[in-house]
Amino acid sequence: MGKRQSSKSATPSTPQSKEQQRRAFLAGMVAVGGATAVSAASARLLGNDNNRKAPVQAKIDPPTSKGYQLTEHVQRYYDSLNE
Repeated sequence: MGKRQSSKSATPSTPQSKEQQRRAFLAGMVAVGGATAVSAASARLLGNDNNRKAPVQAKIDPPTSKGYQLTEHVQRYYDSLNE
């Protein structure tokens, strides 16, 4: 029985390289978060904050119909059901 070779890559990652990758990822996240904060703050300082507009209230028209009304043709239909 011989030793089997692993299907993993030929250059195994060391703990140090994983740590470096983690640090680079976290540094990138901090940079993106900082850029987002600066962008939001500059929008407010420049007066481009669209979130402060007053909400537009829709005009509601009064209902034009008078609701359900029993008309002659509807009454004839109801009468035809009883026959």
